[in-house]
Amino acid sequence: MRPPSHPLLPQALAHHQAGRLAAAAPLYARVLAAAPKNFDALHLSGFLALQQQRNADGVALLQRARAVNPRHAQCALRLAHGLKSLGRLAEARTAAAHAAALDPAGGDAHFCLGELTGKIDGFAAAVPHFRRV
Repeated sequence: MRPPSHPLLPQALAHHQAGRLAAAAPLYARVLAAAPKNFDALHLSGFLALQQQRNADGVALLQRARAVNPRHAQCALRLAHGLKSLGRLAEARTAAAHAAALDPAGGDAHFCLGELTGKIDGFAAAVPHFRRV
């Protein structure tokens, strides 16, 4: 991750990494109020929302983050997980494929892509993705 670009971001990230999600969320919100296109705040607050089971909010934030930086593999993978949790499997597979393309060595993205492909097209179609893991 790039160095934080807003003075509150390091504090929010420290709370988030320590598992203090309730303390991190309002700090991310303050960053976004001041800088609505701050990729790190969008991405991390979207991830935090998924961790809090606020999946629709998380997906919306991660989609905004992806619009700011479409080349961030972890954001694409987290978006795939969020979309999957909402039952939006085709969109989730597209996001997972994007994550796998951005990070070809990333086993998590290929596993997610295999899992989603299996659910949509059957196990035989998923095998090549699982072999990449």
